[in-house]
Amino acid sequence: MPKPPAGPAPEFAALLAMDRVELAAEVFVGAFMPVLDEAYPRARELGRTLAAIGSVPLGKWTFDTDRPTDGAIARLVTELSLMWERAGLAARGVFMEGNGIVLLFRGEELLRRGDARSTVADALRAANPPY
Repeated sequence: MPKPPAGPAPEFAALLAMDRVELAAEVFVGAFMPVLDEAYPRARELGRTLAAIGSVPLGKWTFDTDRPTDGAIARLVTELSLMWERAGLAARGVFMEGNGIVLLFRGEELLRRGDARSTVADALRAANPPY
């Protein structure tokens, strides 16, 4: 009988336990601040950014959503991305790869304010009521 696949890394549980708004704000700031001045600022490596925040181990060479931890990180990135979209901060964009998240002008405006993480968290909280 085949062995069932292992679940995500134990470190992933700590990410799931975090306040989603605070996590979304932290990932947003970490992903978009470095590309803020690009003509078409888009987040790359969102899965790796999120995994680094929680010290979650991922595959060394590739990000493979068929692996339990990589797949769980990808699902959480998608959830955070939807929160950004509801707040009008970032959205799925159009570019060569055909996928990815693009910084919107409102998101840029908030990142350029004094306390970006707190400002982004406030915007996310207003657009994403708890459920």
